[in-house]
Amino acid sequence: MTSSKKPLACLVAFFLVSLIYNSLYNAHFLRLWAEGEAPLFAGYMATSVVMVYGLFLALSLSKAVLSFALPFVFFVSAIADHFISHWRIRSFSLNTVAFAFETNLEEAAGFIGQKLVAWTVGGALLAVALVVVLNRFLASRGQKSTLLVILSATVASTALHFSIQPPMALPFNLFESTFSYLHERYRFEKLLQKRKDISAADFTCRDREMVVVLVIGESARPDHFHINGYPRQTSPNLERLGAFSFKDVTACGVSTRTAVPCMLTRATPGTMEVAATETSFVSVFRRLGFHTVWLSNQRFLGKANTKVSAIAREAEVVFYNDRQADNVHMRLLDEDLLGAFQEALRHPSPRKFIVFHTVGSHWLYDRHYTDRFRVFVPVCTKKSQQDCTLQEVINAYDNTILYTDHFIAQVIEAVRDLRAIVFYVSDHGESLGEGGRYGHGHEENYPEQSSVPMFVWVSDRYASEERLKSQCLEENQGMALSHDHLFHSVMDCSGIESPVVDKGLSICQPLHR
Repeated sequence: MTSSKKPLACLVAFFLVSLIYNSLYNAHFLRLWAEGEAPLFAGYMATSVVMVYGLFLALSLSKAVLSFALPFVFFVSAIADHFISHWRIRSFSLNTVAFAFETNLEEAAGFIGQKLVAWTVGGALLAVALVVVLNRFLASRGQKSTLLVILSATVASTALHFSIQPPMALPFNLFESTFSYLHERYRFEKLLQKRKDISAADFTCRDREMVVVLVIGESARPDHFHINGYPRQTSPNLERLGAFSFKDVTACGVSTRTAVPCMLTRATPGTMEVAATETSFVSVFRRLGFHTVWLSNQRFLGKANTKVSAIAREAEVVFYNDRQADNVHMRLLDEDLLGAFQEALRHPSPRKFIVFHTVGSHWLYDRHYTDRFRVFVPVCTKKSQQDCTLQEVINAYDNTILYTDHFIAQVIEAVRDLRAIVFYVSDHGESLGEGGRYGHGHEENYPEQSSVPMFVWVSDRYASEERLKSQCLEENQGMALSHDHLFHSVMDCSGIESPVVDKGLSICQPLHR
């Protein structure tokens, strides 16, 4: 090869590497955005190829940087592509990246399978081989010609981006989302230091004896409970115990990290920052002399602050179930929290506020109930829903709902002779194959992910002493509600009075359609 052709061959080699990368890792993502329109998909791919080409050439200005960065980019892109293709993620956002940073071992184990390992390791090995080949070309390449091509690629990709307006593809969306997440974490740490304690406001509670239990569900859908009209009998205990069911409730987020802080504070979908700038109603119950306990089956990982863990620390007692922390392949059951619950009930204080943060219907479904509740069969036991039939996925999911009904019943039975009220609300819903989607956390807020079940049960003592509130609970079952109502309802139904409590948002008060 003549010396004049060597630099050109180098530039062509990098272009081919960009084609390989985009074919492997951006095709799924861009097809979702193109929605079957071939010309649009071609335009998206052309823009991405040129942008990635410029990036790879920029990395090649240093052999050491290229040798490390290219395998790294292939590796993380393979992980991202796996979830994009399996979960049909159209918006790779800050919340998507947060799943990776804030998940625990049990949740992570539910997503890591042979396909993911093979895809990521294979991608990294391919990148190493490509680095070896590319480094052979770099010695003969002219620095000026490379800079010129980088500049040309930047100009061309910018022009294509403004003319076609494609979605930001890998690896750029991954880098941008990671930076946004880290920036949010930094801001949260700063806000946490100045967090306003709302319990310092004027709060009173006239009831000397009161037991309030809040069960935060996970990934439960209202339309899979028999009490709400589902054809399968998945809620025999809720029906037997006479729970009030609120069938039209909208979540304020489609991921735990956004929904739970919104549920327990005055934050709303339009004022989410409030969840970081002031405390939750847990601090209010504690200030009023309630024995406050947080029982979590979403195991604490590390010491990093999150909005959920910050709220949990407002309680007097915080219990994270890590009984199976040494073996993430074992079942994680919400019943494991009942021992700590019974201990909390034995506390001498006549006022108690206990929060369960359950694992509920989180994927892998089949690991979150016992054999006794494997009623609907066959079930999906694979790491990916796409490796199972839709019916197997739904069967396993319905078994988690049946088990949730059983768990709630055990909580109720433990307090039924007390002056007590029990709330159950899921943090978000779950996609079960709608449009090829599974799971939750999609930025598009699909209705099956944003619709959640809510149940309230009151003991006979509570019902006899709080007739008006009990009547309102019955009458408000058909009202359109949201997570915004929970903050005010939990305190008002528990007898807490304050200007902070908006009774117009309490399900224990008459609500107007």
